[in-house]
Amino acid sequence: MSEASQKTTTPRHAPLRRALVLAGGGAKGAYAFGAMKAFRDAKLFFHSVGGASVGALNAIIWSTREFERGEALWHNLSFSTVYPMKMLDPKRHRQFFVRGVAYVYVSLRVLWSSIQGIPIAGESSETRLFAWLGELQILLVGLMILSELLACYLQTGSAWAYPGLILGFFFIGMSEHIRSREQWLFTGMPTIWSVILARNVGAKIHVVMTDFGTRGVVVEVILGAVCFSGIALLASKLYRLPQRIFATDVAVLQQSPLKQSISDILEAGLKSHTVVAVAKLSRVWDPDNPLWLTPSWKPSPSSVYFPQLLAKWISHYQVLNVLDLTSSVRYCLASAALPYGIVSPVKIDEVEYVDGGINDNIPVFPYIEAGNFDEVFVVLLEPADSDEDAIHKVAADAESWSKRDRAIRVSQYTAPSVLTHRKKVGDGLYIPFRAPTRFPRIVPFYPATTLGNFLRGTLNFKGDYADEIMKRGYDETMARLKELGLASDIQQGDHGC
Repeated sequence: MSEASQKTTTPRHAPLRRALVLAGGGAKGAYAFGAMKAFRDAKLFFHSVGGASVGALNAIIWSTREFERGEALWHNLSFSTVYPMKMLDPKRHRQFFVRGVAYVYVSLRVLWSSIQGIPIAGESSETRLFAWLGELQILLVGLMILSELLACYLQTGSAWAYPGLILGFFFIGMSEHIRSREQWLFTGMPTIWSVILARNVGAKIHVVMTDFGTRGVVVEVILGAVCFSGIALLASKLYRLPQRIFATDVAVLQQSPLKQSISDILEAGLKSHTVVAVAKLSRVWDPDNPLWLTPSWKPSPSSVYFPQLLAKWISHYQVLNVLDLTSSVRYCLASAALPYGIVSPVKIDEVEYVDGGINDNIPVFPYIEAGNFDEVFVVLLEPADSDEDAIHKVAADAESWSKRDRAIRVSQYTAPSVLTHRKKVGDGLYIPFRAPTRFPRIVPFYPATTLGNFLRGTLNFKGDYADEIMKRGYDETMARLKELGLASDIQQGDHGC
């Protein structure tokens, strides 16, 4: 039997410092609300409560004791009461069209973010797929140029094949040097296709104008220059188009009803220490693993090096009790601001924050960092095979904590602007891993079976679904509390707060 599944032998009113952490998961959060009602009926006290995404909403419901308002919110759950459409008006367009446009836009937004090197989730993950595809495309297109121009030379004897062959080899070799996805999409691609277009047009004109001799080659070269100039001009215009389409203020859904609901709940006042997890996109440079760029194709001891910053999602844990009402509402909205064009990020003090669940969906980190908690009750929204499996999902271990702690400190490190001697880089720079001073006991609560997939669970914003899993959350959590010896004296009808 695991430590988490052993019955608590300490009396219920012993001075244990206990925290409650609520996972994110969209509409599945109704299960956690049911669990909260069981904690309330068991008269459990938590010194602090925290959550990410919908877990942040549930956290403030617990902290303000606004259970009636919270239950009404979950009972009347729908997209119109939480995330109404912003991009298209559902009253003027059919539902399948609105959803289709939303899915396509979000998919393109994720693709564009990946091209820019933004990780899909997590501060330590890297988006390698598009970098690999970019290099593969360059290689394939380079081979295409070689084969096409070689065929042109064999058929027509065009002298243009020789510089074309050289250019093809250049692009094949360039696959090892291209660092930026944008450079490839908006500089490499137009150049390659302008060469192919110039070759095709020039080859046809060469066949027609065989009597002109060398003048046919001149025509091909001129056409190549014209094609390259035209496509390069078009690319410079198209480069700005995604930046406008995928601007941060463009989103599929809005948060106006959710903002009002959060504001109404918080007006009751926080009665417990409350933490919400948000995330921000940072450009970081790790002095222990430095990456450098140089404009020189062949670096030398005198070359100048620039630090290469990597995009990372970095978690931020905000205590609401030290903020005013307006700021608290904004952090709660930020914790539920789904990224990639689903919901616009929330700007606070010139920093754009998004859903904390993208990087830390079960934010136990601040309670380990504090070092003064004995137990952390964690409500998950995914089933687990055992308590050990649930604790593994929580990632509440020393190694995970150390990695997240260091990632936060690396994001605060200021990279050097430029260096002229790369060999000296890293001397005296070191951000060590730290170990937690005290590790609390993790007590997991999780559903016995799945609450549904992404579409039928996370995005199932329907009151009937919420009522069903809310009851499951209450019943399963109450059974778990009785197993732990924390609800043995609960009688039916006992609904204390």
